[in-house]
Amino acid sequence: MKQKTFGLLTIAFVCLLTFSAFRHNTFSYQIKTCMVTTDGSSGELLDQQTATFQKAKNKTSAPTYTINGAKSPLRCKLNQTCFEVYAGTGMPDPFQNISLYKLTSSKTGRTLTMINDGSNNSTWIPMQIPQVEPGKYKVYLGGAVTAGEYAFVDKTTTTSNGNVTAWCFGID
Repeated sequence: MKQKTFGLLTIAFVCLLTFSAFRHNTFSYQIKTCMVTTDGSSGELLDQQTATFQKAKNKTSAPTYTINGAKSPLRCKLNQTCFEVYAGTGMPDPFQNISLYKLTSSKTGRTLTMINDGSNNSTWIPMQIPQVEPGKYKVYLGGAVTAGEYAFVDKTTTTSNGNVTAWCFGID
């Protein structure tokens, strides 16, 4: 009896390892510009970064994150801020999970501050993200943007230590 149980467990374990090697890597969301690139393709993926959570100095501090690099390599012109969101299979409407924030820049990096208590957050940019076709959404900014650094933040990518994925771009 023990030999049969051991044999079945061994077969189950080997099958698990074999089939897990063939899993597809899925993504939650991808964000591109709507502008045609120099090679004629549609849009360019935004600079995907990890926004590293910084522990608050006191209980009333807003969550703060740091992003490497003083500027995003992807630059947009002020009048050409058009973005598209592509949702991975089974992902909900990105409007529920993605927010846009203006970043604070320094010589060494960028800082993201997210205020989630309903108070006035001057770094949050309102937007709408209607679906234009299955899995594809267009971003319409609800507020004025100015020159500076920005990041779309995907709340579904929050890690156990509080880090999040941010898709960064700059406006000149």
